[in-house]
Amino acid sequence: STNTRRPSSQLMELVGGARATEVELPLDVHYASVADWLRDRGKLSKQWPRALKDVHARVEKALVDARPTVPAAAEALREEPVGHDACKRVVQALAEAGLDKRTMLGGYVDPCMKQWAAISALYGRENLHVAELYQRLLHDATYELPALRKELEAAEANLQEAARKRQESLRTVETSKQRLAADCAKLGVAGKQPRAEVQLLASQLPSVFRAASELLAEPLTLEAVQMYRAWSAACLARMGELAAGTEGGKGKGGKGALKASAVAAISPSELLTMLARAHAAGRLELGAEAVAASAAAGCCGAEVEIDWGGGRGDAGEDAGGAAADIDWGGEGDVAADAGGAAVEIDWGGEADTGADAGGAAVEIDWGGEASAGADAGGAEVEIDWGGEAGESGESGTSWIEVKASGDDREGADGASSGALALYEQQVQRDSLVDDLLELEAFLRQRLADERSADSQVLSALSAWPEFSALQVGGERLKLMLAHVESARGQLDSARTRQLLLIQSSSAYADRLAAGVQQSVDHLGKVERKAEEWLERVAALSAEKATTLPRYTGLRESTLAKKRRLADEISRLFAGRAINLMGDLVGN
Repeated sequence: STNTRRPSSQLMELVGGARATEVELPLDVHYASVADWLRDRGKLSKQWPRALKDVHARVEKALVDARPTVPAAAEALREEPVGHDACKRVVQALAEAGLDKRTMLGGYVDPCMKQWAAISALYGRENLHVAELYQRLLHDATYELPALRKELEAAEANLQEAARKRQESLRTVETSKQRLAADCAKLGVAGKQPRAEVQLLASQLPSVFRAASELLAEPLTLEAVQMYRAWSAACLARMGELAAGTEGGKGKGGKGALKASAVAAISPSELLTMLARAHAAGRLELGAEAVAASAAAGCCGAEVEIDWGGGRGDAGEDAGGAAADIDWGGEGDVAADAGGAAVEIDWGGEADTGADAGGAAVEIDWGGEASAGADAGGAEVEIDWGGEAGESGESGTSWIEVKASGDDREGADGASSGALALYEQQVQRDSLVDDLLELEAFLRQRLADERSADSQVLSALSAWPEFSALQVGGERLKLMLAHVESARGQLDSARTRQLLLIQSSSAYADRLAAGVQQSVDHLGKVERKAEEWLERVAALSAEKATTLPRYTGLRESTLAKKRRLADEISRLFAGRAINLMGDLVGN
């Protein structure tokens, strides 16, 4: 019998050990299924949601009817929403304040204590405090934490995007600054007040002219001019000899006679006359008054208004300009009657009444025979229709050049005289540049001849003594060429042409100023955009700094609720370990 009972006792020991091991194992419960799991095990009633709702209604009523005046109790009721833990702290605070006195029947004397103690007792029935804790944990894990996490992620994404846009705007600002600096450097302005600065660029012309005059006044210029004239004289002499030989061979009156007469008519002293004048004029001496006058001429040239008789008001007189009234040969001019200066135009017909009356007759030379106005002693004004300009110097008449643009101010250049006129007047300046180009081409050709290894060229030059005497060597030719190129570069460079356009055309100056102003405006726009993105980054950083503590606090609170719920469930199951599964707070 001993042997038969031994297996039975061993089996009981094994079963008991298995049960002990099973009790020690934790219970795995998903946090979202806690209520159903407790209800299935009889720890919660099926009507727990309604019962819990009734308790919450009594809490709301007690907050209105029996709000405690004890500081500790009032502090406990500040949390939102008020739950089981707050009710326990209120009852404890009231008891510590001495309000826990009871009647003979066991009830509390203080009505406030009575209500809050009753609410706390209701929580203990049917484990409603566990159901409330589960309900709040589920709400935080399902709604509050995901919402705050989404808000935090959105703030982080927006902050990164704003920071990226901020960096892009800074790069755009740097690019705009470089573009503005390039535009300003190209024009030579600061970019603070583009319109005024562009208009003041014309005041640089006297300095340019002075630099050109210094180069032209050097002896090297005269040496190059004399060499060119001597070379031309030698060429003309050789051509004259050849023409004379042709004339003797073909008889008088042939083509040889015409060629000889044409060669004889050319004088070397007439070559590069404008360049020789510039050398003789020497270095320009320009004071502050001349520079200011040049700038003023570029910005506000003198205007003379011609009254065409259309009945318009004299805008020129209103603006301070001199109004010239033209007598078209009709009745007495109103402007003349009013004391204005009447200018009569002689159209080549009969004598005008304006001239008989003592008016100044201005005859227009149409390019035909001498007009009667000139014979009568009237001032002859020749209109330049685009032909050669050299005839004005021969006839002694003054030229009026008709321009289509109202912004041309070459009339102001006519007031210049002496050495400065060589550089300021367009006709003389163009002639001077042409002379420099001609001399430069000559020196280049001579330098090419010096470097040439062509035996025919060398033998031809050595055969003519007049050409052999003009050989100065390649180094000297290089020096002359560089000197002439420098002088021409001062007068004919892109910068000088631009300054001349600024001086002569306000429309061109306005276009340049508008281009710089556009770059300035664009820079201001992108700088404002960069500041806006900086403010956006600051606002999003503040938003993130506000959201992150809220999210962190709610995350810690949710984890604390999870631990408390596990402890409460463990208490309901005699201290058995409870493992609440499921990711409550995410990553």
